[in-house]
Amino acid sequence: MEDLLRTGIERGLLRTDLDVEACFDLLAGVFYYQLVVRGVPFEDAGARARRRSALEVAWRGMQSDPAGS
Repeated sequence: MEDLLRTGIERGLLRTDLDVEACFDLLAGVFYYQLVVRGVPFEDAGARARRRSALEVAWRGMQSDPAGS
């Protein structure tokens, strides 16, 4: 995952000032939190929706041009 994030930076898709390790922790943490802290099954519809929303927010913050312009 960290290599993929670095590739995104090299290709100009992601911000050059990203802390790749912290971003990986953030993305993995979304899944960990739902499973361990909330204790909901991975396939739970609510957990799936929360993961998707959280990942979308994180991704927008990591993009080099989040507005798409």
